[in-house]
Amino acid sequence: MPRCICLLVILALAGCGLRRFEHSPGTFLEDVEDVRTDASLTPQEKRDSLRAMGLSDEIINGVLREERLGNQFGGDLRTAIDKVLDSQLASLTPDETQAYADATEAPQVSDADAQQIVNLFEEVGLDSVTELEAFLDVPNQDVPGVDEEVVRTIFIDTPITDVIAQLPE
Repeated sequence: MPRCICLLVILALAGCGLRRFEHSPGTFLEDVEDVRTDASLTPQEKRDSLRAMGLSDEIINGVLREERLGNQFGGDLRTAIDKVLDSQLASLTPDETQAYADATEAPQVSDADAQQIVNLFEEVGLDSVTELEAFLDVPNQDVPGVDEEVVRTIFIDTPITDVIAQLPE
């Protein structure tokens, strides 16, 4: 396991309030690595397993830094759809934003782009697709750090029914 992950895990354990361990630290680190490298788990299942081991979301982001859909506070297509349907755009995580974008015709959204989209929703207070569309329709609207056309493709031009159809059965 890379040294930085070991250091992050050790630091997390030292400061996360755990008083006793079921396993020795060496076994714990092996368990973390087993979860991290388990190809049969989805990124969200990895996050859930690591959280059950006592790791914080911030530490999990570091442990799963190579997981495109698991390194920015988690979520999946189902949780993203629920938030879009419930007019909670401002509560989307970057991972949920990427999962939602993947279910549309938009180009693949990077971690940095997903964070910028989430920042836009939070900073402007955009919760619904209707609010987003009204915001983007303002002439000469300043949308810093976000490709307006990509955001339109993801959340406005793609019908939610098309996104829902992408859910696994």
